[in-house]
Amino acid sequence: MIRVAIGIPVYNGEIYLKEAIESAIDQSESADEIVVFEHDSIDRSLAIAQSFEPKVRVVHENSCMSIGAAWNAIYEHSSCDYVVMLHADDFLAPDAIATIKSTIARDRNIDIIFGSWRVLENGKVIEGIVPKPPETLLRDSAYTRAVLQDGYLPPCSGTCIRRSTIVKNGFRQDFEVALDFEFFIRASWIAQVSEIATNLATYRIHQDSTLQNKLATEKIRRDLSKWWDLLESKEIVVPDEILPVYRASLFRRIVHAFLHDLWGYQRQSIAQWLNLMQDAIDKYPCLTKSAFTSRSLALYKLAALGRVGCESAALIAWLGHKYWNNHPKL
Repeated sequence: MIRVAIGIPVYNGEIYLKEAIESAIDQSESADEIVVFEHDSIDRSLAIAQSFEPKVRVVHENSCMSIGAAWNAIYEHSSCDYVVMLHADDFLAPDAIATIKSTIARDRNIDIIFGSWRVLENGKVIEGIVPKPPETLLRDSAYTRAVLQDGYLPPCSGTCIRRSTIVKNGFRQDFEVALDFEFFIRASWIAQVSEIATNLATYRIHQDSTLQNKLATEKIRRDLSKWWDLLESKEIVVPDEILPVYRASLFRRIVHAFLHDLWGYQRQSIAQWLNLMQDAIDKYPCLTKSAFTSRSLALYKLAALGRVGCESAALIAWLGHKYWNNHPKL
């Protein structure tokens, strides 16, 4: 019989942790195991988690772990065949486990199951914030196209992953923010993936959420630069048949980061992106067609002319955001 666990990694998550654990416990069909992996917290996270014992199993470590290491540890500590990831500030849909178990029962070859996006921000629920992929995405060109060409990112919370998949091909431990996106792209050639047309969890946006503060934005810059360097040095190995579209997809996100910094006129970051982008385009000229829109290419060329050009491009980007609601998102 297939066993499914819920894994909750937590680091200083006292504000929403109780709600997350309660959503894991109050399932219409119980999970076979609930593991709360608390690490390095200086708030009441550990005490909150322990208050739910023995309904949950609490694992505690103080070892200055990276996000990737903590996420991987959830799967290493579980004894189940599959683990549903739940972030400490999110919560599961009441029928998440029942839906996942019935999906696995229909196809035991599935490695990853994810649902549709559901976001909670300022008390308001937002559906469809991320473009929806085709109804069924298995290990074929449809999923690859969704994550690479369309920029689709499956929701991390609520996603169910076969334990052995993470043990063998876990989240990168050297990325600070982009580790989920990198993994879900890699999943296109290491796993069989299925999307189900229902919500499994709610992602909560709050002041400390990823991408909601300047520190997170700086982490994204570092991750994208590192990601490109790892790809160029072949430390990240991609199948030859999808390497060009993979490279273009990553470069497209670098272009978005450049436009974001151009809009905010972050001069130091703009200079770094221009150097990286120029080197990349010199090596792969096709990126000008596969990774830019006509508007972003024009802004890049203008910014590359020097200080005056960069200031002009920044002003155009700012006007685009102010008057045309065209603020590029990371």
